[in-house]
Amino acid sequence: MRALLVSLGKKDLGDVRALSTSLGYELVGEVTQDGYPKPKYLIGSGKAREVASLADELDVDIVVFNNHLSPSQVVALEQLTGCDVIDRVDLILNVFDQHTFSVEAKLQVELVRVKRNLPFIKRALGRRVKAEHPGYGGAGEFIINSSMAGIRKRIKNIEKKLKEMDRRVEERDLKRKSEFGLRVVSLAGYTNSGKSTLFNRLTSGSQITSDAPFTTLQSKIGPTFLGGRKVLITDTIGFIEDLPHSFISAFRATLSSIRNSDLILLVCDISEDEAVEKARICRTTLKEIGAGDVPIINVLNKSDKPGGDKPGGFENPSAFISAKYGYGLNGLKGLISERLS
Repeated sequence: MRALLVSLGKKDLGDVRALSTSLGYELVGEVTQDGYPKPKYLIGSGKAREVASLADELDVDIVVFNNHLSPSQVVALEQLTGCDVIDRVDLILNVFDQHTFSVEAKLQVELVRVKRNLPFIKRALGRRVKAEHPGYGGAGEFIINSSMAGIRKRIKNIEKKLKEMDRRVEERDLKRKSEFGLRVVSLAGYTNSGKSTLFNRLTSGSQITSDAPFTTLQSKIGPTFLGGRKVLITDTIGFIEDLPHSFISAFRATLSSIRNSDLILLVCDISEDEAVEKARICRTTLKEIGAGDVPIINVLNKSDKPGGDKPGGFENPSAFISAKYGYGLNGLKGLISERLS
């Protein structure tokens, strides 16, 4: 599928490039514009016509926005370009669908998608009812309201199931601490920072690792021994800039392992120029999920790569490592033991 990327503002296109590539999209062009959002197309009318012309010239199948679009903006852009148009939220959901296997993860993704699509569904129902029921009136309104009521009922059922899952996770975490005295260390970090590779190193586990974003949606838990005691290591979903609150809400049970942990290893790809900014985004997200008070160790990963030896911008305690090759792990384990003692 040939994709054209579009971005309004100074937001970096790195995330949307990686997400699009992981879906198998062929990136054939990029269009950016500075300025403020416009009501009709988000971008200016002239720039929107430029996008449409470029999409036709490059034989584009899909236009991907690195921003959030309203339902009316999506419809207007699709009519103008003659292509499918998705925004950053849709793109993330499409990637999530690739890595969704458990019942819980499927429900989490469905909840975000259904809530996201409610305005689109209502608009589509209105157009269909008008076409099938000339004159519209009370009968048409009844059809729309009945359909929307069914969708809202489905949302409530999913939320109820996820709330029950959240309760069970909270009870499990409390039992581990109160009855078994186990300490829990959670891995957190920007997507594709190397969390799963570090998890495997610390636990001798077999967590799937990949350069693709969001390969870990379901929490993975494994034991290790540090300082003579058994410690549980958890790996879960990576963070990303502008992660919508709907995602945080739907994945509450998955993220509770971070919230209930004794220590967080904030894994950063230190070889990236944006490492400090991505760490800031992760810390903000940790506060949003209720984990702002959990102690943190900065794990500066991929130090084997060019540019991976720069220390600036990170608070202590920090540990330089290469999860891929095992460099620096003994020092990290010592730091973890010290913080848990």
